Amino acid sequence: MAAATRIGYYMSSPTVGGAEKYLRELLWGMDRDRYAPTLFLAAWPGLEDFLGARSCPGLSYRPLRIREPGTSFSSRHSDSPSVDNRFGNLAAASRFQKLYWRLGAPARPFIDGAVYPAMKFLRLAPDAGRIARALHRNRVDVLHIVNGGYPGAYSARAAAVAGMKLGIPVVMTVCSTAMPLSATFRPLESRLDGLVRKAVASFIVPAARPGRALVDRRGFNPTQIREIPWGLRAPLPGDHRSVAKDEARVQLGLPRDVQIVGTLSRMVPEKGHGVLLEAMARLQDHAAPVHTLLGGAGPDRSALEARAADLGLAERVSFTGQVEDRFAFLRALDVFVLASDIEGLPYVVLEAMSQGIPVVATDVGGLDTAIIQGESGFLVPVRDSNALAERVRFLLDHPAESTAMGRSGNAMYNRRFTLESMLTEHESTYAEVLRRRES
Repeated sequence: MAAATRIGYYMSSPTVGGAEKYLRELLWGMDRDRYAPTLFLAAWPGLEDFLGARSCPGLSYRPLRIREPGTSFSSRHSDSPSVDNRFGNLAAASRFQKLYWRLGAPARPFIDGAVYPAMKFLRLAPDAGRIARALHRNRVDVLHIVNGGYPGAYSARAAAVAGMKLGIPVVMTVCSTAMPLSATFRPLESRLDGLVRKAVASFIVPAARPGRALVDRRGFNPTQIREIPWGLRAPLPGDHRSVAKDEARVQLGLPRDVQIVGTLSRMVPEKGHGVLLEAMARLQDHAAPVHTLLGGAGPDRSALEARAADLGLAERVSFTGQVEDRFAFLRALDVFVLASDIEGLPYVVLEAMSQGIPVVATDVGGLDTAIIQGESGFLVPVRDSNALAERVRFLLDHPAESTAMGRSGNAMYNRRFTLESMLTEHESTYAEVLRRRES
């Protein structure tokens, strides 16, 4: 029997979201007879727990002391007033990160475009060396880096450089849409991209548009891009792990006799909660009562609560905080909305589709591969609260069409977004990069 291929997974992330769910599915789902996974994690306790880093059968876990600019190491996450010690918020905000949020929008372009790139450049070489030593000690055959976006985590590029130094084939997943080159640090960013281009044998993206963004915005070669739709294992409506709509509403303390529109994501500016609230304000004249359910945590929660009050929605909006049972949350809804400015292929939309919930989302990232306009849901322009309100109104006013779209979305999930198909495509990618190295 052939020896198992040793796959090293690297991630550094201050939050838990879609990229982290994707990594968890890989860690728990890969065939242990064929693959021996090792996780190299820039760790904080919440992320370790979410991934099951210390409990996943057959997984070797190697925590690394790699710190992203803007976060700090702390074993006292639960004692920090800036941290919700659940999944979905910052690991532990450094003083600089707290200042970043306090200064607000006017200062963020300068910090994002100048300060953070400089901090990242200074840390690249020492952290690449640290990661390389860990990879060498653990004799990795393939290095798979999971990056939330691009450039994303600065240490994702350090890990790519480390793999190149050791001659290890490198795969990098870019989970969201790549950002344009920084105007302030364009020469530096271009140079770092050149290193990544040499190091990475294959970029995995969840859909075509995020792949095109890597090519058009960052200059990567189209032949390096491989599209693999996300997959998840979801409870089927009606099985023992699922709850009916009425029961889900009781669990969440919601009324049964209203229509409920909701979203589930981190409360940060790019997720578009404010646009959703503006859209829901336009539905206050709706014939039947409509309630808005906002699940998740994040630094914008207080501002969103104030915005809901300003719009006259204080009695019609519920903030749940972190959600323990995502599928129960989704099954409580009549319509799921995601009003993000930027995405790759958000897991939460696939989760809603798996439960037969009709979706209205902004037309960003790879959402056009999941939502067929007017068939499995609706796509609307970014930051267009009027268009968002009209599509939600249509679904609330036309229950037969809404049910049909939910069923179509469920069928789309079963065709394209199962965990089994995602794992098979990853196995093919690992085999391909190993063949290339040997040829």
